[in-house]
Amino acid sequence: MAKSMVLWFTFLSCLKEVIPLFCPDVCECHDETLICTNRGLKSVPQPPQGLSSAARALSLGGNFITHLSPGDFCNYPALKELSLQYNSIQTISSKTFVPLTELKELYLGNNLLSSLENKTFAGLNNIQLLDLNRNRLSHVSRDTFYGLNSLIKLRLDGNVLSTIPDGAFVTLGNLGYLHLEKNNIRSLWRNPFRGLGKLRYLNLSKNNISLERGNPFRHLKSLSELQLSENRIVSLREGAFRWLTELTTLSLSHNTISDLDHNTFQGLTQLRSLALDSNNITVISQRLFSPVKQIQDIDLSRNAISEVQIAAFWELHLLNSLNLKRNALTGLDPAVFASAGHLYKVDLSDNPWECDCHLMGLRDWIHWAVKGHKLLTVFIRCDKPQSLSGRYLDLLSDQDLINSGGECPTKATQPTSPSETHPRATQIAQDTGVTELDSTQAEPSSSSQSSPFPGIAVMSSGSKGQGHGNGNVQPTPTQRKGLSESRSKATMRPRAKQSTPAKLDISPLGEVPQLTLADSCRFNRLSITNLSTQLVTSSSATLTWDLEYARTGVSFRIMYDRFNQNKRFSRYIYVKEETNCYTLQDLYPSVPYLICLESVVDMKTCEMESREHCLGILTKAQDSFPVDTLSLILYVTAANGAVLVLVLVLLICTFAAKHIGRRRADNAPKSGYCSVRKSNCAACSGITSQYNSSYQSTNSGSVTPQPNCADCPEPPQRD
Repeated sequence: MAKSMVLWFTFLSCLKEVIPLFCPDVCECHDETLICTNRGLKSVPQPPQGLSSAARALSLGGNFITHLSPGDFCNYPALKELSLQYNSIQTISSKTFVPLTELKELYLGNNLLSSLENKTFAGLNNIQLLDLNRNRLSHVSRDTFYGLNSLIKLRLDGNVLSTIPDGAFVTLGNLGYLHLEKNNIRSLWRNPFRGLGKLRYLNLSKNNISLERGNPFRHLKSLSELQLSENRIVSLREGAFRWLTELTTLSLSHNTISDLDHNTFQGLTQLRSLALDSNNITVISQRLFSPVKQIQDIDLSRNAISEVQIAAFWELHLLNSLNLKRNALTGLDPAVFASAGHLYKVDLSDNPWECDCHLMGLRDWIHWAVKGHKLLTVFIRCDKPQSLSGRYLDLLSDQDLINSGGECPTKATQPTSPSETHPRATQIAQDTGVTELDSTQAEPSSSSQSSPFPGIAVMSSGSKGQGHGNGNVQPTPTQRKGLSESRSKATMRPRAKQSTPAKLDISPLGEVPQLTLADSCRFNRLSITNLSTQLVTSSSATLTWDLEYARTGVSFRIMYDRFNQNKRFSRYIYVKEETNCYTLQDLYPSVPYLICLESVVDMKTCEMESREHCLGILTKAQDSFPVDTLSLILYVTAANGAVLVLVLVLLICTFAAKHIGRRRADNAPKSGYCSVRKSNCAACSGITSQYNSSYQSTNSGSVTPQPNCADCPEPPQRD
């Protein structure tokens, strides 16, 4: 009671007159947001005495605040968001946040907090997000988060927590997201998550958790995602996750798991995605994943898996993605995929495959699944023998595999009983739940899809199984050379009449010009070659490519965009069939472009991310006179002709002007003029009367006139 009264009086002492928006000189104000980040502040700025601010958001990140005390936020009663990230806060006094009754988000990440007093956050009755990441917290208790009944998200990642005490979060009944990654948590036992019945997301990655004892997850009834990657988990006990009935995503990658119990995943009935990559798993045992019948994505890459037992993925009818990349597989029986009716993507790359006759069955299954558009192309590159090293399995012929040196079973004698097919067939059938089938039951039902293997009927994606040995997969002996006796795991009974599976027409490259390539992934890899550019200008680029094999119904898609774009290939151009060149228009000058080409087979493109046919170009700079060579020649020739015509016209005009001037001069009367008036008039004395007819003398004709300067007419003045 006394503590409640103290909190009440502390709150009343903060009630003051509210001003519309207080904006310190060193801060920026926008609407109801006060931004004081990176201002070199050492304390919380305060409004004038006796007043309080109406700000709804206050950002004080990137300053030098070292301590928070009561009264720092008395003048900000309306705050809903407070950020104190990237300061140097070492201590927070109790009752510091009492005035902030409306606060919903509090950010205290990237500070120097090593401990928190009990009830540090008392008064934050409406808070929904509390961020304490990247501090130095080594311990939390149930009183640390006292009063945070409305909290939805709590971040404690990036601290140095070594343990989670029993009931540490018991007061956080509405918590939905909890981040505990990047700490030093060593063990989870007793009841660390008691009271978190509404928690949906829990991240415990990058710790030192071993899960050797206790049942730490039994209170998490609503959990949908659990991250346990990068810990020290060596093994998983039976039923370790059996209480997580709502879990859809589980990550156990980057641990040292080597042993998985067949009941490890018991109870995970809603699991959709499972990551077990980068562990030490060596064998995928039969029915390991049977409890997770809703699984869609399994990642088993980067392990040491050398064996996948035939019933490992039994009854996983919704499985659509399986990753077995970078393991130790040398061979694989395709029957392991028989019941996965929705399987669409399988990654088997980077394994040490031994390409001999024992892989014929796997090769034929890949051909059948890819041709029927049931599966994306599966890339299997041979490691052994040396003669086939580096070659792709789906391109090898029967003779290539037979001549590789392995011992192949003969097909002269057909087994007549399961024991002839495999000595331990009956026992394995009992272990896996597969029963023997009569020869009359060996034929696939009408709802099943045709399989490339005698005796194996693959259900369509919409079919449902009724049991272990129903119509999903009907195991009978596989007579093809690709399935050896040493790799047979299930009971198989010969059919009444063996049928030879249809073979695809796959010939060595260069022998036959016509090849049936059922999907665009294979067409891209096997047919398209020599993508190049013939002409690049400032605004266009001409592409050409060659085709090794022809196929009807194939068109092409050209994807191009500038380099270093966040969203690659925002522009597409579709090129019609029977075309091996195209000119891209409307490009920008002096810009680097990435251009890729892919095929469109039967209106479908390859959904693999890798682009096998790409090139880079740099368009030319913008021309000063963007005309082609022919036009330039025409323009220059026309200009030269115009200049020549102008010169001729000028010459003709000059000659005509001179000629006309002479004729006018000859026909005009001559007048004597003194070129220089100051000289004597002797020049006028020599003018005879016949050339001076306009001169009228007052003397008689017998007297020779003596002209003076006044008698000489002055030459006319030019303007």
